Amino acid sequence: MKLSQIAVWIRHIVGVLLLVVAAYAGWLSTLLFDRSNFQTEGSPAGTAMFVILLMAPVVALSALLIGIFLLYPRKPKSTEHSVWTHRPPSQKPAARRGERWYQHANGAQLGALFNNGRAVLIWIDANARSARRSQGGALNPRSLSHPFVCRDGSLVQLPFLWTVPDTLAESEIALFETDGECSKAPGWQAIRVPESADSQAWQTA
Repeated sequence: MKLSQIAVWIRHIVGVLLLVVAAYAGWLSTLLFDRSNFQTEGSPAGTAMFVILLMAPVVALSALLIGIFLLYPRKPKSTEHSVWTHRPPSQKPAARRGERWYQHANGAQLGALFNNGRAVLIWIDANARSARRSQGGALNPRSLSHPFVCRDGSLVQLPFLWTVPDTLAESEIALFETDGECSKAPGWQAIRVPESADSQAWQTA
C-alpha cells in the first residue's frame, strides 16, 4: 500500500471519529434545555457541568465541519507535471504586393510584380539588347488573368500563364542580386526590350 493511500485511510478514520464526537457533543447540548440537570446550583460540580455543557455546541459544530472537510472527496492530483513551453505568436509572412525593380552592378535589371501569392518577373540584360519575362506554364481554372498594382497606382491584368509563385520570385530576386542572372525555374519567355524599366514595361510585355 502506498503512503498516499495510507494517508487517505487515516483522514477518513479521523473524519468518522470527528462526526461521532460531533454527534455526542450535539446530544450533550440538548441537556442545556433540561433544567433538572442543574439542581445543584452553587456547588462546584454543578457549575463545572454547566460550563462543560455550554462548550458542547461549539465542540459539536467544530467537529462536524472538520469531519465533513476530511471526508469530502478530493480530486486526485496528476503525478505528471505539465511542461509549458513558450510559443511565440504565429507570424505570418508579410503579404507580397506591389511593384519592385532591381539593378545589378553589371547593369542588368529585374522587375517584379506581386499580388495574392503570385508574381510576374521581367529581366533585362545589361546592354538592354534582350529581355524576357516569366512564364509560369500553369493554367488557372478560375481566371485567365491576374491583377497587379504598379508603383504609379495603375492596375494591370496580366495573363495567369505569366505568373509564378511569389516564393519562387523571391528566390530569383536573391539570385539576381548576387550575380545579375536568374535560374531557368520561372520558364522564361523572350520579349521585346521595354523602353524603360518602370511601370510602363508591364504594358508592353
